[in-house]
Amino acid sequence: MTIDKKEMRQNPIPSVRAIIKNVNGEVLILKRAAHGNYGNVWCLPGGKIDFVRSAEATVMKEVKEETNLNCTEVKFLFYLDGLPSQRYNTHYPTLYFKCKAEGQVKLNDESVEFAWVDKSNLQKYDIIFENDIAIERYVV
Repeated sequence: MTIDKKEMRQNPIPSVRAIIKNVNGEVLILKRAAHGNYGNVWCLPGGKIDFVRSAEATVMKEVKEETNLNCTEVKFLFYLDGLPSQRYNTHYPTLYFKCKAEGQVKLNDESVEFAWVDKSNLQKYDIIFENDIAIERYVV
């Protein structure tokens, strides 16, 4: 599938993603609900940075909303450009944060499933927004 440049959103959408590890060193990913944008694919918890909200505050808010986990520590790791691709037509410059979190995962209606992944099983999941690259970069 090739996306026509006319269909592309013209302005980048800054976003954040949380890399949350469990005690086994696995990273939390979420399967997006079919009814939402880019449904039935996997990604890290996170979302768009809201106007007048810091990136750090946004990642904490998104983690809470999407997983019901409370971030107890947030540390900036790196960013990826998230350029438009054949899978999505939007430019998502994404800031990745290492987050320590506590509580039990309880998904909101944006996601239908969660999984804990590591290098050995990452390829089993259809991961979008270059989140697989971020996980590999962080876990290696």
